[in-house]
Amino acid sequence: MEHAPAFPTGHVQYRRATINDCAAVRSMILRCSAESLYARFLTVVAPETAALRMLDGFGSESATWRLAEVNRAVIAIGATHMFDDGSAEISILVEDLWQRRGVATGLLPDLVEDARVRRAPRIWATALGERMPIIRKLAEGLGGSLQVSISAGIAEMTAELPALRARKAS
Repeated sequence: MEHAPAFPTGHVQYRRATINDCAAVRSMILRCSAESLYARFLTVVAPETAALRMLDGFGSESATWRLAEVNRAVIAIGATHMFDDGSAEISILVEDLWQRRGVATGLLPDLVEDARVRRAPRIWATALGERMPIIRKLAEGLGGSLQVSISAGIAEMTAELPALRARKAS
């Protein structure tokens, strides 16, 4: 008889990732199922290859990385990738046992803020079309208009970001 994995518990904390987090991020990626990796990369990719792809971007100045952790164990990683045209792509991978528990929702505001600080006029993301209900939920509260197109089962979402507002002097 197979036992189901224990349901994880603990307080999720969010912070900016550093190069010192590489080993913990790699461990989290290797714990992800093939289905989760497919949903993140939109292609079949071996766990070790997925880890290498993500960790190669850690040193890039064009990306800002955020993570979610519980008891110092990384359970999710997200990134804001800036492009030459000024737009930003947001990507998130949540470990299987922590999916559908609000972890991506917790990462998203900081990822969007990273794009706003870098003056991105829009953000975009791609996902499997079957994940549209989750994507729409994540998109609530962005403060901009959301456009979605679906082709061959892949959804591409683009959201215009309002400019940062200057604070009034009191």
